[in-house]
Amino acid sequence: MLQNTQIPAVVGLFFKKAISYDNGSLVLISATAGGAFSEIFKIIFFGIEQRDIVLPLFFSSGTFAIYVLIFLGDFFTGLRASRYEAKLNDEKDFVQSSKLWRSFWKFYGVASILFVLTGFTLMTATLSNQIFYNIFLISIPSIMLMVILFEFHSIGENIKRRFGYKPSYFEFFDKLSKAVETGIINKISNFLNK
Repeated sequence: MLQNTQIPAVVGLFFKKAISYDNGSLVLISATAGGAFSEIFKIIFFGIEQRDIVLPLFFSSGTFAIYVLIFLGDFFTGLRASRYEAKLNDEKDFVQSSKLWRSFWKFYGVASILFVLTGFTLMTATLSNQIFYNIFLISIPSIMLMVILFEFHSIGENIKRRFGYKPSYFEFFDKLSKAVETGIINKISNFLNK
């Protein structure tokens, strides 16, 4: 298993091998392909305001960076809670591969959905369809905020598993989401059921 101090060395060795492979032939191939992609994107996005291209990319990258931080917090607090529970039960293995795979697929799913939404937003920008552009643009931070808040809730659950209580800001978040559910969501569903 890699130690944290070994990771930069492994990454550096990987890039060194990729660059020196067949005397740098991959560098030449990728530089040529990169130049071709750059020209294709210039043709596709010709005449489109730069703001309409930058805004979806800004929303996507910003919300994804926040999601990664919260996801890592959830992942590590979950591992610590599992280790604590395993010690209480005198078990040696506290990591379950099914839960690790579930975390991987959750991360992959969020990244895929974000990629698709960003692609659709940029595609509607090229088609000059302002209504669909706005819908997809608003959906990027909306969906990502929903996912981030759920991960935040999960961190609170992991802390409760480990220490037996949730800090007050997690409790406030739970009360807020419960109030929204009872105040808005239930009224909408009651209205639609009539």
